[in-house]
Amino acid sequence: MFPPWKDGRIFNSYDSLPGQDEHEGGCQKEDLDRTSRRDQVRLGILWLVAGVAALVSLMLTLRAYLLPSLYGVCQNPAVRQEWRTLSSDQQLHYIDAVSCLMRQPSAVDPRTSLYDDFIYTHLKAGSYSHYAAAFLAWHRLFIHHYEQTLKSACGFKGQLPYWDWTLDWDDLSSSPVWEVVYGFGGDGSAEGEVVLQNGRCVTDGPFANSIRAYKAIRGEGDHVAHEVSFDPHCLSRGFKNDSLLDTLQSLVSPSSVQEVLAQPDYEAFFEAFETGAHNAIPQFISGDFLSFGAPNDPVFWLHHTQVDRLWWLWQQQEPDTRLKQFGGPTRDFRYTTDGGNASSLQDNLPMAGLFGEQSVAEVMNAENGILCYRY
Repeated sequence: MFPPWKDGRIFNSYDSLPGQDEHEGGCQKEDLDRTSRRDQVRLGILWLVAGVAALVSLMLTLRAYLLPSLYGVCQNPAVRQEWRTLSSDQQLHYIDAVSCLMRQPSAVDPRTSLYDDFIYTHLKAGSYSHYAAAFLAWHRLFIHHYEQTLKSACGFKGQLPYWDWTLDWDDLSSSPVWEVVYGFGGDGSAEGEVVLQNGRCVTDGPFANSIRAYKAIRGEGDHVAHEVSFDPHCLSRGFKNDSLLDTLQSLVSPSSVQEVLAQPDYEAFFEAFETGAHNAIPQFISGDFLSFGAPNDPVFWLHHTQVDRLWWLWQQQEPDTRLKQFGGPTRDFRYTTDGGNASSLQDNLPMAGLFGEQSVAEVMNAENGILCYRY
């Protein structure tokens, strides 16, 4: 109810009511005054208790929802596995789900597919994360959305597999991921024309002659334009076989990866990782993979799940600190000197408006309520 009022004044029930003799019953008025003071004290205590309760509730809400990566709950995390440890049926099930995604309608362009939407997102948004602090966090969220879309759109029942290239480092071209039936096909045809980045059309395996919709538009020099070109072309690869091959393979050797995992802080770790082992794989495969349209090649997802796994392993060495350790330049450190060390856990991870966005903090811990997986 609204309080009584008169002449624009608000008064409570313990004040003299209109028409009451203010000099009548002095003792009664003192009793009323004492009662009023006691009730005011009680009311103040109630407000204090309510305020504390509200503050506690807010803190719990922040803990549960705003920073689930640090505090979230994940009762039964899924386990991602290496490609060659999957059964033949599991491998085929995953390949079928990827093929299915390539047949689903796009949310961007009716000429393309739902699979192509991920290439679009990587070109428009993911390219900004490269050579910057958000590189690992952005791709962790990106491959999570891919995994969830495989499940929701194509009935995929498993988890994203990874390709542990340290097992194949001395002969990358012989990895089982290139098998024709239980893999992703092999090198581009030696007889075909160069399509992109020394790559030629892949003509064997489940994605033989697969048509991909997008290419990256390059900026001036080596700079990235972050733009998308609708340019249908065949999936292309061009395995490296020149003098650079030994160098690339050595970067993904167990000893080289252990050196990266030994880096003492996040910034040193991600810079050594991205410019070393991470970059070695697309440079070896070439073709579509050697551009920001890299997700055109389905092996991209196995590669980046391995990248995510190695970040997870680095975090697990000192989880109390490394699940919260993040920092470094906000922009490509190769071309800018003013990127600073301004990155923070509150930074947003953009997904080109196509998939859900989160803060860096929300994906720092793979075993939280949002992601809920481990290796």
